[in-house]
Amino acid sequence: MDSEGSDVENGMEHETVEVYEDGPIDQQLADGDGEEEGEAEPVQDDAIKAIYGHEKDVFCVSTSKTGRWLATGGEDDRAQIWDLTNQSDDPVLTIQHNDSVVSTAFNHSSTLLATADLSGRIVITQLSDLSMRTEIADSSDIEWMEWHRGSDILFAGDSDGTLWMWLISQAGVAQQKVYSAGSSPASAGHLLQDGRRLLVGYSDGQSKLWNLGDQSNCSLSCRSPVVAITSSTVSPLAAIGYENGNVFLVNTTPAENAGGGTLRVLDKYLAPGADTRRRGRPEDPEMEVDEAEEIGTAVESLQFSALHPWLAVGRNDGSVTVYDTQTQGMTRFSATNEGGMAVCRLFWLGYRLLTASVDGRIRLYDVRSGQMTRELCCGGDDILDMAIVEEEPQLKLVVACSGGAVRFMDC
Repeated sequence: MDSEGSDVENGMEHETVEVYEDGPIDQQLADGDGEEEGEAEPVQDDAIKAIYGHEKDVFCVSTSKTGRWLATGGEDDRAQIWDLTNQSDDPVLTIQHNDSVVSTAFNHSSTLLATADLSGRIVITQLSDLSMRTEIADSSDIEWMEWHRGSDILFAGDSDGTLWMWLISQAGVAQQKVYSAGSSPASAGHLLQDGRRLLVGYSDGQSKLWNLGDQSNCSLSCRSPVVAITSSTVSPLAAIGYENGNVFLVNTTPAENAGGGTLRVLDKYLAPGADTRRRGRPEDPEMEVDEAEEIGTAVESLQFSALHPWLAVGRNDGSVTVYDTQTQGMTRFSATNEGGMAVCRLFWLGYRLLTASVDGRIRLYDVRSGQMTRELCCGGDDILDMAIVEEEPQLKLVVACSGGAVRFMDC
């Protein structure tokens, strides 16, 4: 047996010693392994391209259904329109606003773009020649904005509690309607799939399902401000997210004798760490809410799956949870990012869930296995919004970031 084998048998192992030509080992360790003082590790950036059309944070981003147009809005009081069919890094149009642009939205036919700022000013741009179709200055402070899915009708929630509806024609605003529910801000809203009813949440905890035709409504009360609303595309379900982190799953079945329909609570999904003994009954929503409302667990994003009975909820504490809507109280999947940073956007891709978080990371989860299958980084910048450019043959994303960057990602 050779000497090395003998040493191993005797419990002795040979230690490999590296020889440094630059000086004694002890000296190099004292100097930080030879690295220069203050030298930082490079920050990972998985973007295939980044454009800088804004001087400050980019708050919102949206893409047209045709895949041609990209719109961004930022803290620099500007909205930008980009033509994705050319390779230029310059926008084709800059729209000057009075305050930070917080919402951009294309209409159903990708012929119009609406951009809204914090002063309440909305600009409607005609994409055929990039001219301004009309300007709307009716509202005081825009909370959210959404187009109708089949008509050139624009909805917006106002900080004074007003729900606005404008019919946009070739000549500008052809018709206007106002749905008033008091002075509490209309903090969230979502048009239901039938296109005739709109669910609006208010900062006083009220939720109202408006019938857009006769302006009747039915309501639901909670003790926490409403911060997010979405609805299912395949079933009469909607989800209402609250500032205290709780979520109500409600039935939106139309009823001729019930105004906008009914709002019956089917299930309640508590914020992480909430006292489950306060769950209450589905028909008794006020029992659900804790006295102290924790903004740290506030709901940031909601998304129903179109293929499975699943609802994804992203919260301000960095958690994302998938609930089974067919089994009361059942959690299908949950994960929390390491930094505990808000999950601002969610997208379903079959059984996979795509998330974007303020920590500057995009994560793709396989909800069946519970595993994260992909993670992309945005060079250390915060993610403030995200949109899908195309899903096939490869998933392409556009991300609104802090510092004025708009990044393009392949996932």
